[in-house]
Amino acid sequence: MQLRFFAKSLSWPALTLAVWAMTASAAPVPHNPVWPRPVVTPRPATTAGVQQPVVSLDGVWKVSVAPPAEFWSNAVDPSSWQEIRIPSHAVPQGVIQRPGGQFAFKKRVMIPAEFAGKRILLQFDGVSGEGKAWVNGVHLRDHYGAFTTWDCDITEHVTPGKEAWITVAATNANDGLSGYNNGGILRSVRLMALPQDYVFRFNAETDLDRQYRDAVLKVWVGMRFHQAAQGRVQLTLRDPAGRAVPLKPSSVELSRQAPEAIVEVPVAAPLKWDAEHPNLYTLEAAVTEGGAVRQTVVKRIGFRKVERLGKRLLVNGKEVKLRGVCRKDIYPLTGRSVPLDLMEEDVRLFRLANVNYVRTSHYPTNQEFLEACDRLGMYVESENSISFARGAVASNPEFTARYLNQLAEMIEKDRSHPSIIIWSLGNESNWGTNVLKSAQYARAEDPSRLLKFSWSHLVPPEHYAEVQDLHSFHYPSTRRDLAAGGPVLGANLEPNRERGTDPTDYPVLHDEWAHVPVYITADLRRDPGIRNFWGHSIKLFWERTFPTLGALGGAIWGAVDNSSVAPEDMLVVSRNDWGIIDGWRREKPEYWLTKKAYSPVRIEDRPLPNPGKGELQIPIRNWFDHTNLKEITVEWRVGPESGKMKGPDVEPHRMGLLRLPARLWKDGEVLNLKFFRMGDLLVDEYNLPINPPPPPDPPVPQGPAPEIREQADRIVVQGRGFELSFSRETGLMTSGVYQGTRMIESGPYLNLVGQPLGPWVLKSMRAALEGPEAVVYLTGSYGAVEVRFQVRVDGSGLITTRYTLDAIPPLTRQVIDEGYRRDVGGYWETGVAYVLTSEVDRLAWRRKGLWSAYPEDHIGRNAGVARREGRGGQQRYGEKPSWPWAEDEKEFILFGRNDAGGRGTMDFRSTKENIFWASAILRGSEKRLQAVSDGKDAVRMEVEPAAEGRGRVRFIINNEYNVPNLAWGNWVKDPIVLKPGYTNQVRMRFTERD
Repeated sequence: MQLRFFAKSLSWPALTLAVWAMTASAAPVPHNPVWPRPVVTPRPATTAGVQQPVVSLDGVWKVSVAPPAEFWSNAVDPSSWQEIRIPSHAVPQGVIQRPGGQFAFKKRVMIPAEFAGKRILLQFDGVSGEGKAWVNGVHLRDHYGAFTTWDCDITEHVTPGKEAWITVAATNANDGLSGYNNGGILRSVRLMALPQDYVFRFNAETDLDRQYRDAVLKVWVGMRFHQAAQGRVQLTLRDPAGRAVPLKPSSVELSRQAPEAIVEVPVAAPLKWDAEHPNLYTLEAAVTEGGAVRQTVVKRIGFRKVERLGKRLLVNGKEVKLRGVCRKDIYPLTGRSVPLDLMEEDVRLFRLANVNYVRTSHYPTNQEFLEACDRLGMYVESENSISFARGAVASNPEFTARYLNQLAEMIEKDRSHPSIIIWSLGNESNWGTNVLKSAQYARAEDPSRLLKFSWSHLVPPEHYAEVQDLHSFHYPSTRRDLAAGGPVLGANLEPNRERGTDPTDYPVLHDEWAHVPVYITADLRRDPGIRNFWGHSIKLFWERTFPTLGALGGAIWGAVDNSSVAPEDMLVVSRNDWGIIDGWRREKPEYWLTKKAYSPVRIEDRPLPNPGKGELQIPIRNWFDHTNLKEITVEWRVGPESGKMKGPDVEPHRMGLLRLPARLWKDGEVLNLKFFRMGDLLVDEYNLPINPPPPPDPPVPQGPAPEIREQADRIVVQGRGFELSFSRETGLMTSGVYQGTRMIESGPYLNLVGQPLGPWVLKSMRAALEGPEAVVYLTGSYGAVEVRFQVRVDGSGLITTRYTLDAIPPLTRQVIDEGYRRDVGGYWETGVAYVLTSEVDRLAWRRKGLWSAYPEDHIGRNAGVARREGRGGQQRYGEKPSWPWAEDEKEFILFGRNDAGGRGTMDFRSTKENIFWASAILRGSEKRLQAVSDGKDAVRMEVEPAAEGRGRVRFIINNEYNVPNLAWGNWVKDPIVLKPGYTNQVRMRFTERD
């Protein structure tokens, strides 16, 4: 790809010669032949004579959803209208407008007296759908698009020192172009005071020479003249340390006849910007007159170059792989409007999760978010607000302006941000001439960045190179060739999603992949542990992407949960809590799994051989793009010993050795490793055992055998410290007492998730002694499912429950073989359950997890104790939680705004896979019923509903566990297929310690 400057008419060779000969001068501004270039006035940093040149109008406004005639007139008193805080989505504040209806907003503001003699602009960052603005009853401007900035000059219509009425109309205009043009005033509103002759355009672009050493800084500046005939803009540049960088030329002369110009400035060996080294320079433009500064405008810029070379994406000449998330604007209390103080927090959270790429799905983001990406280091794909535009709109000339205006405003507002490396023309929309014109506009306006369209398979081959530099493909299967393209026009997309191998000459970007579990609501109600199961998917995606030429990366759908509070249980956007963080910005289980999968420091997460007294050498891969591992700090700990050192000298995308100091290494020790970058940013953590012993074998029955007492209504099995009673009527255990305390209430039950079971009907029952065990034999059925149980109990209280399915009908649910909602078939869970007393209040376990290191509150940690009750038990709908996600007991999205909870914490009721043991512990004691396994079984706790008081706990031990309908390309196990004759067993025992 030949990257160009702002216009095709300025060729790189000619420009280079001019710059490096230091004969550069201001060049005229090229005309965009496709569409008029908009104006988005930059906010002033200073305006002479004004202490506060930018005044926020955010706060309380008045709103009406049924405004009277001529509501924009100052004669209309809005005092009876509803109050609303701006910016915000309207619905969370109880303001409901029908689709296509119009909001009317009014606010009386004081125009600062110090604005006298200045140009006064009213600027909006986001008015949903079709917006209209008035001041003091005077119509100013109409605007379409909810997520781009626009302004109005109100100088002639207001008086400084006096109040003015500002009126805004916003229409819920989901007109086929986007599903997000609703909700009112979604972003900030401000007043700006500017000199009479002021900067109305200020953009910067950088390019690097062939050695990626020296740079050209290209500055585009324009002035609006109301008094003078000409003006001068002085340019200054400071490096990241605040030192002045000499510029030549350092000023731009402008006039009424030539109000805009581009100046090209050579900069020798600047520090480069990339997502791992976000070196920012400060560029200032000052309007001067007679030696006095009338206005300053400031940009933070980065020197970097973006290229496509064959199937690779390069930043500053280095290949980059994109570890991404898709981010929508969302906050529970304000809907599709995010408080500005959360912009940097979002970027920090993503960066801590080893994310280096954010797709702004499906509209441009705020300036504040982009500034945080520039400052903290994050690549951005900025997407035009065209989403799900189906039907004829893509080629309808009546919609051309809406396609092009939004795109042009996005580019104009954000083109100086180094973080943006990709412009997206829209999301999952039809191909048409409006898309083609959008591509042509972007190519002419800013060819320094890559261009894409999210449904690449719809772009005709003759337009492919013109429209995009990347091949976009949504929701590939983990089994797919991740460097393969999509089908040619008219071919079937679905088989390609699963088995695609189509060649392409372009890097393939899966800018939606690894969809976080959300749509399988019944399953998530049953088992929050599905979120931990998802971790296999993102691990596979990234491990298969990084080493594959042409596989550029992907973006998890999604970054943040997508729901908000609303009156009458209406949710402003959806019931789709699909984020790796929740709407309150708490880390969900998927967050750590993303961090681990995306980690650029790669070590085999498995036991290490013992080197004896020598140096411990560990193979290590560097999956950073611009960072040598010697920039990383390594902290290690083994028992009481610890140390800190620099990482090894390993270049990006290379392999080397991490050498730990010589010491006497001992079998069974665990080496904890932590890797930090940029001081205190944890990149990854590992707990690596040194030649550990094998896990203990599951216990085997031991004698002496317990006693069997046959009674008229029950069979009693009694051993050392325990007694079990089985009903002759049902065959089920009615009591399991350990050291005088009742622990088991009933069981065994067949646990078979995936097929409805009828009520249990006992057919036969008998008991016998067999060696060291008492055995209770049960036969019966759950409707058409016929089962035989053997409950085998040894003298110490080891209970082995064997079950055999003598008859089981085939599954009848529909199985989807292809597409986003692919279902592999089979069962979710197969095992045995026992109902325990309501006094169970903890679950402890040890397991073999996907990773060796987890946070202490992660539901998938390898060992821990989960409490039944957490701090989330008293949470109210719409209340911001002050506790970790794992302690939540209510799920308002899954169970409604009146959810009473009582099911236990997320941690307590999440499946724990691959256990060695898992113990249900009684409140106020250490007595426990412990499931024991060889590392293949899973345990899940389920609190039964109770009319009053605490519900009993169902202790479920599963031999088979899957999420067959996780879908959206995610990894699942092979189907759990059960046929007559299937048999398996689970083990558990009474104990007071683990």
